[in-house]
Amino acid sequence: FNFGWGSIVPNRYLGYVMGSIGHLVGSLTVFPLITRIGRRRGMILMFIGAATFFLLAILDIKLGKDTNWTLESVCSLIGVIFISGCLSGIYLWTAELAPTSHRGFVFCLTSSSCQIGSFLVHTSSTT
Repeated sequence: FNFGWGSIVPNRYLGYVMGSIGHLVGSLTVFPLITRIGRRRGMILMFIGAATFFLLAILDIKLGKDTNWTLESVCSLIGVIFISGCLSGIYLWTAELAPTSHRGFVFCLTSSSCQIGSFLVHTSSTT
């Protein structure tokens, strides 16, 4: 499988490790952030952060003469932190929209569909 990290960062395995660390940081920081500033403001901050870094990734700027790192690769790795935080917060919101009697089922359905969808997106986009 190629999930795109090989084309974003110079070393594919370094990209996977850094992407995994970004997901971990995003998942662990969203809940204290939501507790401190509130759910709505925390999610707005995560969405604005993700949008900002992914818009900056459009610029084609090389970071240094002797390196293969670009602004796209750095912004993509930082943007993963915000996207992971958004995803963790959406789990909370979706589970709270359902009635209490169906909350567990809705949470499991949301989690399963997210995992299946993330797998299908990567397998269908590779050529």
